[in-house]
Amino acid sequence: VAFHEKRDLLPQAISFVGPPGTGKGTRANYLATMMGGVPVLKLGNVSSGGLRGKKEDRYRAAIEAAKRLAPCVLCIDELEKIFPNTEKTGNKSNDDDEVIAYLQSEIGSKGMKGIVLIGTCNKPDELDTAMLRNGRFGLCVAVLPPQTLDEKLDLFAAVKSQFESLNEVEIPLDLIMKILEMDNLRGTAGNDYYELLRLAALKWHLSAGGDFIEALKEMAVLFR
Repeated sequence: VAFHEKRDLLPQAISFVGPPGTGKGTRANYLATMMGGVPVLKLGNVSSGGLRGKKEDRYRAAIEAAKRLAPCVLCIDELEKIFPNTEKTGNKSNDDDEVIAYLQSEIGSKGMKGIVLIGTCNKPDELDTAMLRNGRFGLCVAVLPPQTLDEKLDLFAAVKSQFESLNEVEIPLDLIMKILEMDNLRGTAGNDYYELLRLAALKWHLSAGGDFIEALKEMAVLFR
């Protein structure tokens, strides 16, 4: 059975936790692809701007947009900046409590059917632990820099899947392995893979009749 035919079995809220640049957003996009290419909505750090209720209004608008587009993925970036650990920052607002209460009321509700909430977090020690309880973003997935070759290959494939223009392009496995082990690319993460493929695809499209594989080889050598 295709993965997208069983998307109703997915948890409704997941937190992707790991250092910046490791591919948390990439994983969210890849999950949407695996769900059958459903839309991805992204919501970044939302401050109240000094207006009570403003923060909650932004989240309500995002949730309502997701409901209209369902099935879809709604990705909320940098949870620790939106819901900080007050023991460290001491700046929790009434808006934070209202947003937490609102999200908790929505997660798991019938109105959220077909929507997967992804919360990304760079620094879990700075996140309000209340957001990691069951019924919120309690399912935590560690997204760490790839260490093994298999992990690097998986991440590279996930990044490539974001480029529609590369859907029909087959990159030889031996070339990918050589690229991932080049001195200037060893130890890189999701953002670096994305930028490398973006530059190679751009060069390929700008050179009429060019070859993507050759463009990729050239950009890999020049990439810093």
